[in-house]
Amino acid sequence: ASPLVFLFGLIYANFMEFANHKWNFHAFPHWVTGTKDSRFYYVMHGHHHKYPHKNPVTPLPQTSALYLLSALLFRACLPATWRSALAGGASGFLAFELTHIFIHAAERDERAIECLKPLVEFHLTHHSDPTVAYGFTSPFWDWLFGYLPKPSRYDWDIVPIPLPWVSFFLSKAIHQLTHY
Repeated sequence: ASPLVFLFGLIYANFMEFANHKWNFHAFPHWVTGTKDSRFYYVMHGHHHKYPHKNPVTPLPQTSALYLLSALLFRACLPATWRSALAGGASGFLAFELTHIFIHAAERDERAIECLKPLVEFHLTHHSDPTVAYGFTSPFWDWLFGYLPKPSRYDWDIVPIPLPWVSFFLSKAIHQLTHY
C-alpha cells in the first residue's frame, strides 16, 4: 500500500501546485497591473509575471505554507500507513520548486532549453497569457479544468498525466517517435 499512498501524495502535491497557482496567485483578474486592491498578490506573484527573467528563484512563502499545513494535517489526521503520502507530497513540492527554477534558468542555456523544451514552452506560454497553463510540472489539471493553451502553439501533443514531468517528456517522446 505504501507505493500507492506515496503516489497519492505526489498527485495531491501536483494538484495543490495547480490550485494554488490558479486560485490563489491569480485570484484577482487585474493583479498584473499592480492595482491597490491587489497589491499583495502583485508583490507575491505579479512582479514575477512582469519581470520573469529578473530573478528566476522566486520565493513562494504561500505555497510553502500551504504544503506545510497539508503535511501537518496528513500527519495528524491520517493513520500511520498513510504517512508515506507525506513523502510523495514532499517529492511533488520539490519537483515543483526545482522545475520553476530550471525553467527560468533554461531560458538562458541552449542545452537546457533542448532538454526541458516542453516544460519551458508550457510555462512561458503562461507568462505571455496568464489565463492558461497554470501547472508547472504537469498539464493534467489544466487539461481537466479547461486551461490548456491552444494546441497549435506546440509541435507536440499533450499527454495529461498528474505526475511531475511525466506528461511533458512522454508527450515529447511520442512526438519524436511519430514525426521523425
